[in-house]
Amino acid sequence: MDRLRDRDTETLAEIAVEISPATTSRVIREDREWIALGAPDATVMEETWIDRPTAIAEIAGYRAAEPFLDDDAVRLAAARTNRMFLDRCPDCETELEQGVDMPCCGGYSGPGEEPAETLVCPACEVRLYTFEPA
Repeated sequence: MDRLRDRDTETLAEIAVEISPATTSRVIREDREWIALGAPDATVMEETWIDRPTAIAEIAGYRAAEPFLDDDAVRLAAARTNRMFLDRCPDCETELEQGVDMPCCGGYSGPGEEPAETLVCPACEVRLYTFEPA
């Protein structure tokens, strides 16, 4: 992650498309930087958007798993799962905090349901992982 953190988002987008099933990537700058992955004719709704910290973590995890896993899809899945073990933001290195996944208007999703716990960067305001409720 240290080496990827110093790369610009365009370079991360190029690396991300190489390791994903997508065939194109583009950088989106709105409230923060995103990498959109998809097919050449994909609409925004068909793209997968990944924020910069998540892209750094997943690319690093994918590369770290290479000596142990031959299957690209399994390596990518392992990289996604390994985000739950982060203790610092892959981008800004701020200590991560546990929070809860609340719907946009607050409150729980349904009666008797607990919100899922999350791992977030308070500085970047990025959710790096959502723990599935038991």
